[in-house]
Amino acid sequence: MKSSPPPPSTRRRKTRTLATVALAVVAGTAIVTAAAPASAEPRAQKPGSTTDCPRSLDCEWLPAPYESLSDDPGDYGNHDLGDRPNGPSIDYIVIHDTEGSYNGTIGLVSDPTYLAWNYTIRSSDGHVAQHLDPKDVGWHAGNWYVNMHAIGIEHEGYAADGAWYTEEMYESSAKLVKHLAAEYGIPLDRAHIIGHDQVPALRGSSVPAMHWDPGPYWDWEHFFELLGAPLQRGTVGNQRGDVVRILPGFEGNTQTLTGCGDSPCDTENTNFVPLHTEPSEDSPLVPDPGLHPGAAASTTTVSDIGPRATAGVDYAVAERRDGWTAIWYLGAKAWFRDPTEAPVSRSVKNGQWITPKAGLTSIPVYGAAYPEASAFPEGVSVVAQTPVAPYAVLAGQRYALVDAAVSTDYYKAVTFSPDTPNDHVDIPGQEEFLLISYGHRQYYVKAADVEIHGG
Repeated sequence: MKSSPPPPSTRRRKTRTLATVALAVVAGTAIVTAAAPASAEPRAQKPGSTTDCPRSLDCEWLPAPYESLSDDPGDYGNHDLGDRPNGPSIDYIVIHDTEGSYNGTIGLVSDPTYLAWNYTIRSSDGHVAQHLDPKDVGWHAGNWYVNMHAIGIEHEGYAADGAWYTEEMYESSAKLVKHLAAEYGIPLDRAHIIGHDQVPALRGSSVPAMHWDPGPYWDWEHFFELLGAPLQRGTVGNQRGDVVRILPGFEGNTQTLTGCGDSPCDTENTNFVPLHTEPSEDSPLVPDPGLHPGAAASTTTVSDIGPRATAGVDYAVAERRDGWTAIWYLGAKAWFRDPTEAPVSRSVKNGQWITPKAGLTSIPVYGAAYPEASAFPEGVSVVAQTPVAPYAVLAGQRYALVDAAVSTDYYKAVTFSPDTPNDHVDIPGQEEFLLISYGHRQYYVKAADVEIHGG
């Protein structure tokens, strides 16, 4: 632990513009009463408790406030009332770090003018505090669509310092995630148990401001072992498949990182492989035109997630050459060292990928699976399906398909009172979306725009 941690970040300050509001899925004032699947550990039922945690977990109820802040019906905090999984489904669990101390973070989630998430986990002993009821929608992910469909878990620590991610924290987090995944039918894979750094932006201008936690020191491979869903599952050792999963190991995965503050970066224990423009370690790191507008180069700075492929994430193969593998990544080929004698990827069994439909030279990617304009009822403002430029899927490229059953909807909740007409309603759409692995983050494409291969 750092002896004098910096003050908690203000990175989650809310705006009421729905396209940019930072939100999520959580747990809190009342427990969903549907019976948990047989695979779920029974909930703790302590006197006076409303926590949704497994019995074996040290978990307390510290509620996030839901309060009106003025006479303006849109001025309130720090989450939205809902009825999930009725209405918006619960499809994701987002792993965050607090960028501040546990006590400071608890103070923030208790502030009605701040934001809210479902759980906070303490570094020293894995203690869990729950703040929101799963039916309600927290503000935490920086993407309203993801907030609609996600549970957010904050972990005390700093993305540039892996020492905060203790074994006690990993074990508590894994117990909680496994419990919630069983309860709400969330797949235990890296498309649904995601880092905040995988959450897509809703528009291109927002990409540089998106977050990069839990960072390069979160041990995804160990975490999924604790979940009972090892990331090697569903893969084969040969390197000839059309879709590969990045599995470099963690301890001893030495990579160059810089910019970790007063102390040197840990370069010996990381969760990623660097991506190059050519099959050579001397070639530049792949650029990220969204993260670094104006053709700025990618760097080895700890927060620069643009040129990294992280453990457990699937990618479509573009080419292989002399101990190197190229994947399609942000509109170009991205190469990583993948020697036969010590591979850092495995082929995905029955892997699927998408390509643009014949005749299309380019198709857009989206940060949300929002409904088409015609789905919005009369009197309800339409929320546009906004492509995230400069990103796109070009003809001749292919990207790993990681979810073919995406919910298309928009939960409209912009006032304090749930009794407001045409508010606190989930608006479903008819257009189908797919979730793809695109760069370091995952994005959505319209099913009508693509062809699906493999499987």
